[in-house]
Amino acid sequence: MQRIKIVLFLMVCSVALFGMEEEQEVRSGGEPEGAPMEAAVEAPARSSWWSRARISPFYIDYDKFAAAIKPGMSESLSRGVEALTRGLKEASSEFTRAFSDGLQDATVTLKDSLEQGIGGAVEVGIHHLNEALKEGGLLQKRLNGFIQRTVQRNLCISGGIIIFTIAGSTFVYYGTRTGWRVVERNLMRPKLIIASSKKTLFERIQERIFPNKKPQDSSPEMVCDNELENRLRDIVRATKNIYAKTNAGATNVKYRNLMLWGPPGTGKTMFAKRLAIESGLEWAYMSGSSFAKFKDGEGIEALDELFAWANRSKGLMLFIDEAEAFLAQREHMDLNSNAYQLLTNFLNHTGERSNKFMLVFATNHKHMIDSAMHRRIDDLIEMPLPKAPERFRVLALYRNKILFDLRQNGALFVDSARICLNDAKLEEIAQQAEGLSNGELEGIINIIKTDADITDTGLVTLQVVDRAIQHAMEKYAAFRMADVRRKRALHEHLWRSIGG
Repeated sequence: MQRIKIVLFLMVCSVALFGMEEEQEVRSGGEPEGAPMEAAVEAPARSSWWSRARISPFYIDYDKFAAAIKPGMSESLSRGVEALTRGLKEASSEFTRAFSDGLQDATVTLKDSLEQGIGGAVEVGIHHLNEALKEGGLLQKRLNGFIQRTVQRNLCISGGIIIFTIAGSTFVYYGTRTGWRVVERNLMRPKLIIASSKKTLFERIQERIFPNKKPQDSSPEMVCDNELENRLRDIVRATKNIYAKTNAGATNVKYRNLMLWGPPGTGKTMFAKRLAIESGLEWAYMSGSSFAKFKDGEGIEALDELFAWANRSKGLMLFIDEAEAFLAQREHMDLNSNAYQLLTNFLNHTGERSNKFMLVFATNHKHMIDSAMHRRIDDLIEMPLPKAPERFRVLALYRNKILFDLRQNGALFVDSARICLNDAKLEEIAQQAEGLSNGELEGIINIIKTDADITDTGLVTLQVVDRAIQHAMEKYAAFRMADVRRKRALHEHLWRSIGG
C-alpha cells in the first residue's frame, strides 16, 4: 500500500513538471515580461495548454476558455490515464511481487516462530509435566500412605469386629449348646429313654412345691413257675446287696447284667421292673428300635448321652427292650454302616461292668445277638410261655383286676362276671388257651369287658365269653400257621442252598 501511494505521487508530479516545461519553452520564445494577459486571449495559436489556461479572471471568456483548454485537457487526460494505467500495472506487479515476498517471509517467520514456539512450548510443557509428575509422585506417596494407614486402621477395626463377631457367635453357639446340655442333663432325660422312675431336677423341685399324692411304684403282680420265681428272688437279693455296698463306698463289686429271652408277652418287662423296685434301684426303659428315629451320627450321640446320664446315677437299672434291633451280629453288617458303628460304640461303653447301673436286655431272638455281648451278660434267663396252671393264675389275676373291680364297674356287671367267669370256667379257658402268652391271656379278659359293654344289657354273658375265646384262638392259629410256613420255607431254602 505504501508503494502504491508513492507511485501515484510520482505520477502527479510528472504531469505537473511536464506542464511547467512547456510553459518555460513558450516563455523562452521571446515574449516580453509583463505583457498583458489579454494577449493570451488574442493568441490562441500557442501550443501550450497551460499558458492558455492561465487567464486572468478579469478577462475570461468562458467559451473561449473552454475551447482553449479542451484540446490540452483531453491530451493531458489521455496521458494521465496512460501514465496511471502504467503506474497501476507496475504497482500491481510490484504489489504482487511484494505480497508474494511478504507472504514467503511471513511463512518463514511464522514457521520459525512456530518451531521456536512449539519447541519452547514443548520444553515448557515437559518442564511443567516433570514438575507435575514430581508433585503427582509426592501426592501419590501421600495418598498411598493415607490409603495404607486408612486400610490398616480399617483392617484392624474390621478384623476386630469380625473376630469379635466370630468369637461372640462361637461363644453363643457353643455356650448355648453347653448350657442346653447342662439343662438336659439336669432337667430332662436322654432322648432314648421312654419312661423312667428317676426324677429329673425339675420333677424333684415340682414335688417339693406341689407334693404328689400318687403312690410310688409298687412291685407288679407277676405270674411265673416256681423255678423262675426262685431265680428272680435270688437275683433280687444279689442286686440289693450290690446296691447297699456300692452306696457304702465299696469298689470291689459291680452290678450284674441280665438278658431275658422268650416269646413276646411272657412278662420280660414286668420281670425287669419288679427286679428294680424290689432291689431299691431306679429304673429306665428304652427300646432298641428307638435308634431308627435318629439320622446319621445322631444315634451315637444319643447313646453317649444315655451312658453319661446313667454314670451319674447311684443305682440304676437300664432296661433295653428289643435288644436284637441294634445288637445284632456284625458278620452281616457293612463296616461303614450306622448299625455297625452304633454297635461298636455300645460295646465300648459296656466293656467293663459298672457300679452305677446294671443292664437288663430283653429279646425274642437271642440267637441274633452279637457274640461280643455274650461276655457282657452275666445271667441269661428264659421267659417261657405259661403252662396250664400259670395260664389259670394269669386269667384269674386279670379277671379280678378288670371285671371284679367295683370301683370301675357296676354291681350288676360284677355279678354277671362272677357267674359267667367262675374258677371252673377259667380252668376250661386255660386248657383251651394252650400256646397263648401272658399278654394274650390278658387280652381275652379285656375283649370280654369291651364286648360286654356294648351289648343291650351291658352285662357279661356266656356268649360274650365264648366268642372272645374263639377270636383269640383263631388269631393264634392264623399267626402260628404263618410262622410255621415261614420256618418251613426257610428250611427248604437252606436245604436247596447246600445241594440237598
